Amino acid sequence: MHDDSVSPLPLDSRFRGLRRRGFLAATGAASLGAFSPAGCGGSSDGGDDPKAGGTPQRGGRLRAAFAGGGAGETLDPHRANLFADAARAKALFDKLADYGPDLAARPRLAERWEPNRTLDRWQVTLREATFHDGRPVTAEDVLHSYRRTADPREAFRAKASLEPIDLDASRATGRRSVEFVLKRPTAEFPNVLAAFGAYIVPAHSDDFDRHPVGSGPFRFVSFAPGRSAVFRRYDDHWDGAPYLDEIEFVVANEESARVNALLGGQVEYAHELNPTTARAHEGKGQIDIVRLRNSAMQAFCMKTDRPPFDDVRVRRAFFLIADREELVDAALSGAGEIGNDLFGKGYEYYADGLPQREQDLEQARFLLKQAGAEDLHVTL
Repeated sequence: MHDDSVSPLPLDSRFRGLRRRGFLAATGAASLGAFSPAGCGGSSDGGDDPKAGGTPQRGGRLRAAFAGGGAGETLDPHRANLFADAARAKALFDKLADYGPDLAARPRLAERWEPNRTLDRWQVTLREATFHDGRPVTAEDVLHSYRRTADPREAFRAKASLEPIDLDASRATGRRSVEFVLKRPTAEFPNVLAAFGAYIVPAHSDDFDRHPVGSGPFRFVSFAPGRSAVFRRYDDHWDGAPYLDEIEFVVANEESARVNALLGGQVEYAHELNPTTARAHEGKGQIDIVRLRNSAMQAFCMKTDRPPFDDVRVRRAFFLIADREELVDAALSGAGEIGNDLFGKGYEYYADGLPQREQDLEQARFLLKQAGAEDLHVTL
C-alpha cells in the first residue's frame, strides 16, 4: 500500500513568497506535514480564499519545524540523513540533476548530458551558475564533490549511488564540461546525477558548519546544531531568486511540539505529522494538510531465504490474506491507496498492467495446506 505525504508546493497562492523557486527545501519529504496560516501574509489579491491565486510578492520569513539530530547536526550536505538534514542541504546546495514529479531525472546544475554509443562515457555540460561567494561552479568543483563523496574512509550517503563512475578516469574537458567514464554501460546514468546526497560543493572548501558555501537558492546566515538554522535568499541563483527573504529551520523532535508550534504561530510548516494527527486537524480552519501522492510506501517484507517464506506457496497465501483496503483505512487513516506488491506505483517503468491482487481467503487456506503450513502463526 502507498501512503500519501504532505507537500508544501500547492500553497504558493496562500503564503507570500511560496513558489517552486522560492521553497525547495522540503520537497520530497516522505511523511505527513502541515502548514498553518498563522503569522503569514496572504496573496495580494486572493482575499480569504486559501485556494485563490495571486501575484507572488517578495519578502517574509518561512519558519519550518523538523525533527532533528541533536547537537551533532551538521550542514555537510554529503552527510545528510534526516529529513531536516535534507531540507537544509537542498536550500543551501544543488545537484547536477534532481527528480521530477514522475521520478525522471531533470537537469539542475547540469545543463545537459549526452552519452557515447556504448553508454560507458557521458559528457555533462554545466550551466552558468555561481556559488554564494560569487565563484562560478566548474567541472573541478563537480569532480571534487564526487571524489569526496566516494572517499572509502567516509560513510557519505551518496557513495553507493556514485559507484558506477570511474572517478580516477573521469576528467574535466573544459571549465563547464565533464567526461564521466563509467565502469560499465549505464543507460540511466542521469539517475546517478540525481542521487540523494550527491550535492556539488566548492573545491578546497570543507567549512560546512561555520560558513558553508553552496549554489542553492538560499545562502547561510546562522546555524545552531539541534536548535535552528537561518538562510537568506540568494539573489543570483541560476534558477531565479526565491521570493522569500529568509527561511528558518527549527528543530522540534516531538510531534506534539511541532503541532503546538504550528497552532501557536511560532512556525508556518510542521514536518512529519502522522496520519491520525493530520486527520484530527484537517478541515478545522487552522491547518492546511496538503498530500503528496505516492511519496512513500508501506509494506510487510518476507525473508525468502528461510522458513516459512522460502516456500512460494506461503508467500502467495500471504498476498491473498491481506485486506488491503482495510489496511489503508486503519493503518494509514485513509491517507493512501492500495498497492500491488511492487514498489513505485505511478512512476516510470511500473508494471501497471498487472491485475490487482484481491483478498481470497479460501485460496490462501488451500496454498497453506498444500505447503504443510495450516497451523502457521506469524507476528507482523
